[in-house]
Amino acid sequence: RENTCVLLRLRCKDAPEGVSPFCVATYHMPCFFWDPRVMVIHASLVAQHAAALAGPDPLILAGDFNFAPDSAMYRMMLSGSIPPSDPACP
Repeated sequence: RENTCVLLRLRCKDAPEGVSPFCVATYHMPCFFWDPRVMVIHASLVAQHAAALAGPDPLILAGDFNFAPDSAMYRMMLSGSIPPSDPACP
């Protein structure tokens, strides 16, 4: 199964000269609840990929990530990493 991240680069058509565009990306995370390591890998890869596509422009990453605020995946998305001792660390 293929998972797709969609990213748009947007600019207000009435924005004054020099106003930067911004990017909005969305992703639907597969439901691998039985293996959080897979979900950490997906979360990490989509965040890295969207950031690389956005480049210097601000990025909003949204979607259906299928994880809870107390999960390792959520902590990884907020901080950029999880400790190697975390059971969800691949």
